[in-house]
Amino acid sequence: MLGQRGDIEEVEKLMDNQSFYIETKIDGERMQLHKQGDCFMYFSRSANDYTHVFGSNPSTGVLTPHITGCFASSVHSCILDGEMVVVDPTTDVWLSKGMNVDVKSLSTYNNGFHPCFVVFDMLVINEKKLANVPLSERIKSMEKVLKPQPGYLQFVERRDASTREDLVKALNNAIDKREEGLVIKSPSSIYKPSKRNGSGWLKIKPEYVDSLSDELDLLIVGGYFGVGRRSGMISHFMCAVAVSSNTPGEHPKVFHSFCKVGSGYTMNELRELDQQLRPHWNAFDTKRPPTSVILAPGYKEKPDVWIEPSKSKIVQIKATEIISSDRFKTGITLRFPRLEAVRNDKMWYECLDLTELTRLKSVAEGKLTYQHINADEKSEPAKKRRREAARVEQVRTVAEHFKTC
Repeated sequence: MLGQRGDIEEVEKLMDNQSFYIETKIDGERMQLHKQGDCFMYFSRSANDYTHVFGSNPSTGVLTPHITGCFASSVHSCILDGEMVVVDPTTDVWLSKGMNVDVKSLSTYNNGFHPCFVVFDMLVINEKKLANVPLSERIKSMEKVLKPQPGYLQFVERRDASTREDLVKALNNAIDKREEGLVIKSPSSIYKPSKRNGSGWLKIKPEYVDSLSDELDLLIVGGYFGVGRRSGMISHFMCAVAVSSNTPGEHPKVFHSFCKVGSGYTMNELRELDQQLRPHWNAFDTKRPPTSVILAPGYKEKPDVWIEPSKSKIVQIKATEIISSDRFKTGITLRFPRLEAVRNDKMWYECLDLTELTRLKSVAEGKLTYQHINADEKSEPAKKRRREAARVEQVRTVAEHFKTC
């Protein structure tokens, strides 16, 4: 189950003015733990099996031997949902994904670092399926049969809330702790696999860097040949959003062009991405355009080459704001976009979709900055934030230009 992007001003409405849970958003790897007797299995959100890392039984792996005793004797089977994080035992701190430590490749020789499974949901208990049971009941079941082991298996930090003021206080606290953000959940929500919009789960992430927009996970659909030291490779990319299928469980078949990005990565990162995509590029022919990638009318912005979506990569993009543009099929684009990361943990069809982009644009004026938000005020004027973000980006762009000269 996935979380819908949320804005602090719309939480009460989306929660139907009912009480809700506020959970700490964990900067780890989404993971499910499946237990059957003494057999354990661990799966990522992309269904990759990491049992060989964490341990298939109480005597193997870097995690299972430490958590076997966390389950009540009455539990012979269960499925748990949560986040796997790396713990530095010397400081008792969870390490973020940006610290170059991969929880999926830990061993007993990683400087004492070890994994911790932060649990927030239970989907099965003793063959009984809980997906259609309200979240509040699933939590009660989970807390009855699990005994946390600090540093190895813990419950996510969760508190009850009912007002905007509660949310503001929690978000400011997350900002102070440099946490990734918050997840807001309706106690009555049921578990809907792959569901994002209307799921009853919202994610809210404060902006930590230069008042930039939240990260957007976009799919590369086109490329542009480079010049100078970037000649011989694709140096800029056209990114798109998915047009969701109306058929449940069916992957999107059409993607709308949204922006062009050509900064944020090093030459080594660019070469690696170029090598991964090179075998799949196709020359763009306006007489025979692809049916899966839709550009703006008149091809006001067209790439040199295009790629079939199922062969492509999702990239994480940051920008200062969303603006109108007739150069892309979406009718909007990003100002000062930067490529932050290649999302190898996501499948091609898990990118931002058109519905979510439209909603995101409608609330973009209310995005938060690193400073605290006041419970009685909405936020710093958007125009001032945009001017400052644009000035910072212009300075950065000039600096990067001189580096390449």
